[in-house]
Amino acid sequence: MELNPILKSVEELENVGEQIVIARKDVVNIDRKRNKNREALSALLNDTEDEKVYFCLGNTFYKVSKETAKKMIRQDQEELNNKIQELREEMKVKVNELRKLEGRAELKGYDLSPMSRLEVEALKDVLPNVVI
Repeated sequence: MELNPILKSVEELENVGEQIVIARKDVVNIDRKRNKNREALSALLNDTEDEKVYFCLGNTFYKVSKETAKKMIRQDQEELNNKIQELREEMKVKVNELRKLEGRAELKGYDLSPMSRLEVEALKDVLPNVVI
């Protein structure tokens, strides 16, 4: 009888931990795609020969203009960046949930986010002699 609540709590810990591991693997896989896109974009920017290039979407190759290919890659980069950001935010929540289930305190400073460009500019206006 007493074993059942213990098993239930261990099962909850395992589920949350597994979700964290899956999210980390997803971030790594998406980051690999992002790096490949970056390489492709760099190759397109450095290539001076053809006006049109072959572009692979799924299992099909298309011949498109360089500008179209660059635009598509940049859009894909934005989507990948957003997906990585979402996964990282989910991981922060899951890590705090895991720590709570373990009976430990939340991580201090783990949920910090960087200052936006507008915030940095406002700080520079208020404190002109401070180097940021």
